[in-house]
Amino acid sequence: IDHTVQILRKIQSNEITIHIQGLSPIALSGFETVRGLMVPQRADRTILMALKKRLEDADITLVCTNCHYSWNSIVGRIAVQPACSRCGAIKIAVVRRYNKKFLSLLSKKHRTMEENREVRRLHKNASLVLSYGKFAVLALVGRGIGPDTAARILRRSNKLELVKSEEQEIKFLRDILQAELQYAKTRGFWDS
Repeated sequence: IDHTVQILRKIQSNEITIHIQGLSPIALSGFETVRGLMVPQRADRTILMALKKRLEDADITLVCTNCHYSWNSIVGRIAVQPACSRCGAIKIAVVRRYNKKFLSLLSKKHRTMEENREVRRLHKNASLVLSYGKFAVLALVGRGIGPDTAARILRRSNKLELVKSEEQEIKFLRDILQAELQYAKTRGFWDS
């Protein structure tokens, strides 16, 4: 205890200085993997930029809802307003590469009620991409973020302001992070 008191006094008198830095990549991965851990209310820029990088590095499949052509990409490589390279249409749905099983439903003639629900979900997803472009894609690839949650996040933002204003982009990323944290807290309920 005596040594602790000495150290604290030296810190108080500025004999010892403390340097605070952003979180390391290992600490950031801990935020993503440890269940129940909460990011501070005002997540700092380092965390939000790591989130942006993770979202931009996500492997995705894009599908044209017009001609049903699909192609693979990485979020960071897609255009601000994605378009089909085959027919030129801009109503493009985005799904994670591991979740491509629903794409064949777009061209299926007779679908079950469940299949129709998935097709409506893909069309809602495509409508978001049509309206918000790459920003919709960023929201949709967030963990546990579907079209409804992405729509709520995107409604809070103006597409033009997101392109021009770093402050708006930070707010947008913070909203995605909050949605991911909410999903992580309730994941057990959704996955059961």
